[in-house]
Amino acid sequence: PPHPHAATAIGAHIGGATPEQEAAFARLGHVFGQAFQLADDLMDLQGKESDIGKPLGADWAQRRATLPLLHALRTAPADTVREIRDLWHQEPFTPEHL
Repeated sequence: PPHPHAATAIGAHIGGATPEQEAAFARLGHVFGQAFQLADDLMDLQGKESDIGKPLGADWAQRRATLPLLHALRTAPADTVREIRDLWHQEPFTPEHL
């Protein structure tokens, strides 16, 4: 599959950009993609279902290790990390767990 930043690099290429400009646009696409994913991960935790178009906590329910989760596991106090890990293994996962 194409890289997520291919659209920006291809657009630059078609627009007649230099190789350096194409590389800059590829980096822009990469960074924009990361920012979009982080925003999506945060919305899954604290957004509104009507805004995101899917149930809140869908990433958690499907056990997707998102950047906010990984950050919390690295930086939270030990008792909070234990609570997060316990919640991660709850079956079935409920909105109350979120």
